[in-house]
Amino acid sequence: MSSEEDYTGESKVERVVNYVIASARLGVDSHERPYAVLDGTTGNPVALSVYGKEFASWVRHSAYTHGDLLKKEDVGEVQSSLAAYAEFEGEEMVINQRVGRSKSGGLEIDIADKDNTRVVVEPGSVRIVSDGSGMLFSRSNTTMALPIPAEGGDWRQLLPFLNMTKDDKLQFIGCMTYILSHPRDKTVGYPIMVIKGEQGAGKSFLCKSILRALVDPNANGIQMIPSDPKELAISSLNRYLLVLENIRELKNTWSDALCVAATGGTLFGRKLYSDHEEASVNLHAPVVLNGIHNFIQETDLASRCVTFNLLVMPPDQRRQEKQLLTELNRLLPTIFRGLLDLIADIMEVQDSAKVIYPQRMISYVHWLAAMECALELPAGQIQKSYAKNQQRTMLDTIQEDQLAFAVLKFAKQHKEQAWSGSPTQLLQQLTVTVPPRVTNSTRTWPQSAISLSKRLATLQKALSAQGVLLQLGERGKHRRIVVGMEAGD
Repeated sequence: MSSEEDYTGESKVERVVNYVIASARLGVDSHERPYAVLDGTTGNPVALSVYGKEFASWVRHSAYTHGDLLKKEDVGEVQSSLAAYAEFEGEEMVINQRVGRSKSGGLEIDIADKDNTRVVVEPGSVRIVSDGSGMLFSRSNTTMALPIPAEGGDWRQLLPFLNMTKDDKLQFIGCMTYILSHPRDKTVGYPIMVIKGEQGAGKSFLCKSILRALVDPNANGIQMIPSDPKELAISSLNRYLLVLENIRELKNTWSDALCVAATGGTLFGRKLYSDHEEASVNLHAPVVLNGIHNFIQETDLASRCVTFNLLVMPPDQRRQEKQLLTELNRLLPTIFRGLLDLIADIMEVQDSAKVIYPQRMISYVHWLAAMECALELPAGQIQKSYAKNQQRTMLDTIQEDQLAFAVLKFAKQHKEQAWSGSPTQLLQQLTVTVPPRVTNSTRTWPQSAISLSKRLATLQKALSAQGVLLQLGERGKHRRIVVGMEAGD
């Protein structure tokens, strides 16, 4: 009998695999990823990825305590065997990341500290749970702990750290509480937070020290935009909130990918260039983008965004980041508890809240309506602020699009009496209003009536947000287009 085997003929890898199966719950999540839930751990349960570093470390330690020393390749073999067991013999597990929804409809938030503390938020109540939770959460090796909520909370202590207008501050609180209260689910759509400001306005501080710290702390902080959208999807497996900084421009493929992230979807690609199989990766996560430039140029993406323009900060009013961070960190437990209390108050009145200013991200608008009720604000105050925010974001998009801006100016010229004509006639009317360097470019300007009609169909929503009346009529050689301004605009 070799030293690798015991008297039963089992190898050390087999012994460790059998021990883990006897002492842990194994299964897969909705994406067929294998997890292990360890018995005998303190506090609430945590699901460890079978292929993760933390689980590998636990496997090595368990083997050592039972007299087996595992090499790196042994650990890999153990993980592969357990992954197969989880897939074919294990249970189907509901694995949450940072935030989960209980069967009763309440929220559970994973603090992700060493004691596995959870916070349960239900309509009108917030409580800290040290053990006894039946919900499963996963963490990556970069996941960091949220602050333990203070006994008394006050979210308004965050406002002096927000370098933005009063309306935007309320909108910012609305976004944060919405993201914290809406776990990833196929029915959930996330507004994309866009942080814009000049150099020195505090974009990185806002994203890293406030949003990241109060929603989903992570050792990797904030990241540059990856080269491939599928890399973003992989990042979403390791963190609940995605924060991308210093964006200059977004190509169409990235605009499309971010739209997918907001409402949920799948990115596809070939596994290898030598085969025909498709590899898919799910992408659905709250996203924050920041930059100096106007990088939102697609109307479909703009309709999913909430833009926060940071105020220009005079040099004599700027403070050292270290000093700000020290002050903020001292207040984080109180601020975090205040945000949780606000979420509980919003949940309590959510069913009776009325949407007055509907937008594309209707679930978010409904949350703002409930927030107005919870804070006893006039009905529609925060909703109207969001509607204006959408209008400004759409206008920024239009100003970056030569055709859209030309149509907007043309519509304003026909405010009293709408213009009506064929696509060919409209193209002729618009072409004389822009310089040849624009009209000669196939990228910026339609070269035919058919191309014009297709482009106008994609611009309708953005132009409508500016009060433009644009009716395309039925397709065909007798198609008529109407351009003007809506009544009251």
